[in-house]
Amino acid sequence: MAVAYARTIPNVRVLPLYQVSMFAQPQPCDMIVLREGYNPIFVEVRTNSYGLNKPSTLALSALPDSGIVKQVWMHKDGEKGFVIREWDSLSASWLYKDSPYQQEGSCK
Repeated sequence: MAVAYARTIPNVRVLPLYQVSMFAQPQPCDMIVLREGYNPIFVEVRTNSYGLNKPSTLALSALPDSGIVKQVWMHKDGEKGFVIREWDSLSASWLYKDSPYQQEGSCK
């Protein structure tokens, strides 16, 4: 569902990431969203709760800030769309956004 939502955004390419083995190292994101003129967005997808203290989300927030945007998209059962939060390294917290590309302009 998150991949389908991302594909509704104009000029976006989505790279879903799948863990291929139960013995593989956990990955810090579920997909990467690419759009020309913008930094890549690393997305962690959640259902019904953010789980901001889960190991994979902590790993996502710990990735270097240069050149990437880190977001958590949460889908609640029975609702359309996603509630989006983006990592802000200055405040060290996840801030709410209306859309993945809420801030206009190129490369933040």
